[in-house]
Amino acid sequence: MRGLKRRLTDGLQDVALWLLRHGFTATERLRFYENLAFLLKNNIPLKDAFNHMLTSSGKGHRLAGVNSTTVCIRDCLQALSTGVRLDAAMADWLPEQEVAFITTGLANGQLASTLERAAFVVSNLKEIQVGLMSLIYPIFLLATTFGMIYATGAMMLPTMEQLTPRSEWTGALWLTGVLANFELDNWPVLLCLLLGLAIFVIWSMKNLTGRTRQFLDNFLPWSIYKDLQGASFLINYAALMKAGVSPKDALLTLTRFASPWLKERLVPASAGLNRGLGLGPALEVSGHNFPSADCISTIKLIDGGNESENIIETFAVRVLETTQAAIKRKFFRLRMYAMLLNTLWLILSILANQQIGVFH
Repeated sequence: MRGLKRRLTDGLQDVALWLLRHGFTATERLRFYENLAFLLKNNIPLKDAFNHMLTSSGKGHRLAGVNSTTVCIRDCLQALSTGVRLDAAMADWLPEQEVAFITTGLANGQLASTLERAAFVVSNLKEIQVGLMSLIYPIFLLATTFGMIYATGAMMLPTMEQLTPRSEWTGALWLTGVLANFELDNWPVLLCLLLGLAIFVIWSMKNLTGRTRQFLDNFLPWSIYKDLQGASFLINYAALMKAGVSPKDALLTLTRFASPWLKERLVPASAGLNRGLGLGPALEVSGHNFPSADCISTIKLIDGGNESENIIETFAVRVLETTQAAIKRKFFRLRMYAMLLNTLWLILSILANQQIGVFH
């Protein structure tokens, strides 16, 4: 019995830790990087810096001691005490490309500077993540539409059939009955299909490769993922260059921590750099138009000159701003489509009710 309780307790602790790690938001990571970089720049040793941060992390927090930042700091302190490197200690807490900055900082002895570059990346990409939250509204509208169709089938159709025989239904009334009955009769199958589609889309974002993925990258939501990854790649690459990493090592580092989808694009580009090509030509010969054809053309012009890392960084920020605007436009269209579908069903329901009124 005690063994069962212990396993249950351990399982709950693992779930809680998983939630805390995946709840380590961009805002919290940004503050974490800035605080740690500040302490290291003031010549405070790494362990002492974490102890300082641990002391202050829970102050003013409603759940002091169990927020993501505090638990992350404790994890790091425990790992450092046993000789584990900081990048390995934080691998479960950070996105792969942010771990790359810590790896680079440990390698070149400029951890504070690379943490500042990581903060720069997070602060820029955070705006896109905030924009992604606007996807909730069209999803809500679609769910509302399906809910109304189901409610019509469950509650209104029986009354309609009592008022008017189904054999006499035509036009809007007939179409309302067909759609409502279809959802009412098949909702378990439809729900499974929607859940399966959602799982496939989420999995495919990072993992699906090959020609199928190249085709899907032209459509929502994969096109949004491609835009985001393109902007993220340029921001990360520029930040690594600013931290003193060579172009080859910067691309190699980003490749090492990349998802299968991103790796498919960066591995050929890395091979191109090894053959002596610049970043732009290397991305071009990779054959994936990543980040985009326009980006590649611009990179070919600016790469390799004096202070090219500064120019690429400026260009990366501009690409990020352009990406944000493009994503907002795509979400606006999604919102309009969802609202149109919702409105069409309302109009159809009104016309169906008017037909019943005509019959009686």
